Amino acid sequence: MPGLLQYQADLASHSPPAPLPASGHPEDAELWLPSQVAADLQMVVCQEGLDVMEEKLWTAQCKDALESIQHILKIKTVEIQQTP
Repeated sequence: MPGLLQYQADLASHSPPAPLPASGHPEDAELWLPSQVAADLQMVVCQEGLDVMEEKLWTAQCKDALESIQHILKIKTVEIQQTP
């Protein structure tokens, strides 16, 4: 996001900095997505269309989670049917 560094600097000047993850692992780093930026500043901070990409990401994650639950339920149904 082109304006993210300035946005973070502005946030830091108005509030204490957030603590860094203790582990130092990349998977623990905070992701900055358009939904984390104030709605009135998204057009300044984010690249055009990035909010649509984030929505597609959330939709895909929801679909994956539902498919996983469906798969588990199918397995449990089969196990129950096979139990004498």
